[in-house]
Amino acid sequence: DDSHSNFQNFSDSSNTAYLIKFTATAAIGGFLFGYDTGVIGGANLYIYNDLGHNTSTMKEIVVSIAIAGAIIGSLLAGKYSDSIGRKRSIIVSDVLLLIGSVLMSVSSDVFMLITGRLVVGIGIGFAAMIVPVYLAEASPSEHRGVIVSTNILFCTSG
Repeated sequence: DDSHSNFQNFSDSSNTAYLIKFTATAAIGGFLFGYDTGVIGGANLYIYNDLGHNTSTMKEIVVSIAIAGAIIGSLLAGKYSDSIGRKRSIIVSDVLLLIGSVLMSVSSDVFMLITGRLVVGIGIGFAAMIVPVYLAEASPSEHRGVIVSTNILFCTSG
């Protein structure tokens, strides 16, 4: 596995800098997971005036569809990452998050918003499953706990 080759000697400051960049970059998925989960509550107050369908059922669907997508994404992520690798699976997660975000930002009706939230949810599910595994596998054993915990910190701070 090529991910371990960068962690041979941590007394070297360039490797320590690489480790910090590696952790921050990979854990951004955790941040996006937490951010998306929290931001919809505030947005829920304003989006229905623009998009219509101002019913409690529709509000519940808009909020919960991302969680449903995360369930789907997390169920698919393990098998998918075993076949294409962790790094590529994280890229797939990022692309799903990007596509879903674009769909949400250009939504002209609530159904397009729901579609965007579903796609974002699938990306969140991928990230929630793959990022901690990738961090644990690619980290040197003496730093593994801190690195994986950083991902959880990013989730809660998002």
